[in-house]
Amino acid sequence: MSLGILFLFIASILSFKSYSGSFLKEKYSFSFFVSSILLTLSSLVNFFDINSINNISDAKYLTLLGLLNWLPLFFCFRSFHKFLTNTSDRKKCCLILISGTIPVLFSCISQIFFKWYGPFETLFGLITWFQRPIDGVTGVTGLFSNPNYLSAWLIIIWPFCLALFAFEKKRFIVFLFKILLIILTSIFIVLTASRAAWICLLISVPLFYGTKINKIFLPIFGILIFIAVNLSFPILGKNFQFYLRSLIPEGLWINLTSSGFDTLDISRLGIWVKAIEFIKQKPFLGHGAGSFPNLLFNDIGVWKGHSHNLPLELMVNYGIPAALFILIPIIFLVVTTYKKIFILEKKINKSNIFDRAWISSSILLLIIHMIDIQYFDARISFVGWILISGLNNIITPEENENNMYKKISSLKTKLFKKF
Repeated sequence: MSLGILFLFIASILSFKSYSGSFLKEKYSFSFFVSSILLTLSSLVNFFDINSINNISDAKYLTLLGLLNWLPLFFCFRSFHKFLTNTSDRKKCCLILISGTIPVLFSCISQIFFKWYGPFETLFGLITWFQRPIDGVTGVTGLFSNPNYLSAWLIIIWPFCLALFAFEKKRFIVFLFKILLIILTSIFIVLTASRAAWICLLISVPLFYGTKINKIFLPIFGILIFIAVNLSFPILGKNFQFYLRSLIPEGLWINLTSSGFDTLDISRLGIWVKAIEFIKQKPFLGHGAGSFPNLLFNDIGVWKGHSHNLPLELMVNYGIPAALFILIPIIFLVVTTYKKIFILEKKINKSNIFDRAWISSSILLLIIHMIDIQYFDARISFVGWILISGLNNIITPEENENNMYKKISSLKTKLFKKF
């Protein structure tokens, strides 16, 4: 991951150096620039405030360290544009992400079926596969440190797998590989036992294919709902419920029952309510990065790593204004690109299939961050900002075409002068 990020930054710097426009004249870049000022201001105020929660809890370094999750990626948002100019560029990016997922799928297979437990390290720790021990076949993590991180990665990749499968079915071996890719990705999403990932998997198919798929998907969706309800409540009798539970791994069906929540010291809703209370205490500049665990522990004596909702986490850490300058442009990009590709164009074809996947992946990533936060794994955050950067190019093709036209015209002029 560290090597990958290093090369991404090198590419970003080279891209930015060749950029001739004004960074602040672009509305999305300007919004993120304003947010970076507010984030920095919040961090500095909380860093020097002896009464801030991080200083009281002897975690002062977190206040400034948290800026690394945002400021470099705002820069990457603009510099990634050059590599995602058109549909062909974005398709190449999708294929690269899919190819990079092959080792992830292999790590899941080895963890479940061969019980290869790590961590495995090489290159002095630069490459680490965590491969945590699991109970049965659920809670799979693969090379990630947590099943929720794995589920987020696979949810990002899932629409690209659907797009890859949609066309070019003539070559049997390639077609077989695509089917295997879809089967493995969907199975491992389920086996992560992440409820947020399950929701995203369910809505991804109708989201990607549109209303035409509903006739096929709705009966399947109905059957899944029927099974889920019967796993939770013995509507058709305890014998039928027991039979269903005997067919499905306990690590899956327990998440659909009250038994899966008995050991919780605070519910997800309770965490969100507490996060809102903390936001009200310091609505403008927040409490500082990584402050939520200490705030919650000091308040009710319970430790949670984050607020399980990225917008709330941003507001707790940096205040409402800084969060809005990040969230509003991202939401606007998603809504605008969705309207262009899914509503105005409607029909799926080879020219827009990967853009549909790109937008679907972005939407699913937003949804999963409403229920959990995987952003703090750098692999998820970097891919997320690549998606956001690509969204900007989907809605501004005219600008890209004009730039290309200028380059072609300039080349013609030079050739003309030579001859």
